Amino acid sequence: MSQWPKLSYSIIILCLLAAVISFSGCTDKVEDEPNQSEVQNIGKEDIVDKEWQWSQTIEVNPESQTDVTDPGKYTLIFSDDGTYSIKADCNSGSGSYTIEENRISIDPGPMTLAYCGEDSLDSKFLAYMGNVNFIAIKNDQLVLHLSESGDRMVFIEG
Repeated sequence: MSQWPKLSYSIIILCLLAAVISFSGCTDKVEDEPNQSEVQNIGKEDIVDKEWQWSQTIEVNPESQTDVTDPGKYTLIFSDDGTYSIKADCNSGSGSYTIEENRISIDPGPMTLAYCGEDSLDSKFLAYMGNVNFIAIKNDQLVLHLSESGDRMVFIEG
């Protein structure tokens, strides 16, 4: 019996395996940019001088949605001069931000660090805010996209 059929069979199996591996890498990519249906060019005039209240977080992996029971405790106010103020439950602070098209950079500034209680979401809120990289407005809600994870923070106007 010739070795060619066995060798051909092995080559075909290796090619199929390589194709499966290369395609599986494509499906696991998490988008860190907003979905095109959410995108409208955002300018300062769209977000400044409004109190944005954190109402929910939408997580991609695992897929879940967390509603904030008291959005008024977690607020974000952008000012026209490139600064923002933030309230994270019993803590408050400020910093600076820049927007270029739909990319946003939120730089932290001074922040109080009081213990707000066991049920507070202040640590999670501040951690999320440190990872924001894209901004969108969808259905009159401010949507902040988090770097690399694909998760989104959703804010309502207070």
